[in-house]
Amino acid sequence: PNDTLTMAPGVIIKTLPEIPDRPSFNPYNYRTFDVEGMLIAEGTETEPIVFTSYRDHSAGGNTNAITDTTSASTRDWGEVILDDGSNSSTGITQHSRLGHLEMRYSSRGLRIQNGNQTFSDVLNDIKISDTYNENMNLNYGKYTVEGAVLERSEKGGGIRSNYDGDIIVRTSQIRDHGSFGLFAEGRNNSF
Repeated sequence: PNDTLTMAPGVIIKTLPEIPDRPSFNPYNYRTFDVEGMLIAEGTETEPIVFTSYRDHSAGGNTNAITDTTSASTRDWGEVILDDGSNSSTGITQHSRLGHLEMRYSSRGLRIQNGNQTFSDVLNDIKISDTYNENMNLNYGKYTVEGAVLERSEKGGGIRSNYDGDIIVRTSQIRDHGSFGLFAEGRNNSF
């Protein structure tokens, strides 16, 4: 908690599928990239930061075993999580900077829980595709999403906020989802 991770443009994170000996139908049993602090992950238009399946040959080449002929698909890995340690309002997640990111073939794409703080930077130029559940899950805070492309979730949708979320979406594309495009559940004070 309260540490900072900085990622350079062009970094590619390729993740293995679900954790062994856990049933694959449970989305919480997948490997995740979890930061309980501040993440500075600012790619560029020509060198985005990519989170994807180790079976995704379009990023970083062929990294799966020769005997593994399975193609990349939804639920090949978990999600990227930014969390202020049980939604603490004193953490530093709110100062994270995310831009020019791509996430593919996950169970969930990006989940942020921000301790009811205002996320100080715009979630800028984030592309999330081919997820099983929602592309973005933004809770416990205020967020601005701009220039996002959120597409092709098998079961869920584009952006979900069901716990105290306040979201502004600008110049973004949300399309081809199994359930919803934007879901803000008012019963838990999200709008």
